[in-house]
Amino acid sequence: MVHQLVGHLNKITCVRFLNKEKEIVTVSADRQMKIWDISKQTYRQTTSIGLSSTANSIDTNDDSSTIVSGHVDGRICFWDVRTAKKNSNQQMKNVHENAITSVQLNPLESSLVLSNGMDSRIKIIDIRMYRAVHTFSHPDFRTSYNWSSSVYSPDGAYVASGSSSNGFIFVWDAKNGNLVQKVNSSASCKGLCGVAWGRGGNNGQQFATVDKSGSLILWS
Repeated sequence: MVHQLVGHLNKITCVRFLNKEKEIVTVSADRQMKIWDISKQTYRQTTSIGLSSTANSIDTNDDSSTIVSGHVDGRICFWDVRTAKKNSNQQMKNVHENAITSVQLNPLESSLVLSNGMDSRIKIIDIRMYRAVHTFSHPDFRTSYNWSSSVYSPDGAYVASGSSSNGFIFVWDAKNGNLVQKVNSSASCKGLCGVAWGRGGNNGQQFATVDKSGSLILWS
């Protein structure tokens, strides 16, 4: 361990790098968002923002000044990193009927936000129009955990998520909303908790899933 950041009063729900890994942003069940300076091994808290509800997930792009947060009351909020203040107009209420479990900015188009909700819906939100342009669902797809995630492919062309009620992985086309593939990750899997899709592997991309038993699978 290099350093331990101390400051939150309850469990931390999400952590992301900021400013080309010179800073870290965290959110917690204590309804606080904190920004930490980790450049030159300073490791100090620079900003603390009070939230009106717990955020389960946050995301930002390296070249973006905006942090996106998904909340337990179904809202998505947008924060300016430079001022560390929320613009009251930059939030969307009732994006999901229940808690939002994950948010992710499109890797190539920062005006598009992917959100996953406890209503077992996945949505692509266009920030410019403040509305959902696609909603993904399936009879076999369920979101049951506050940390369940959905992800963009590295090129932003596809959306993937795992069902909490079984071992199915779903892949949708981000452009037209059509289901591309449904894969059973394991006959013994009782539910997937998280997915990650990054660059790497022999074909230039690598996909990973983890289930509630703690098994991690890497897919080519």
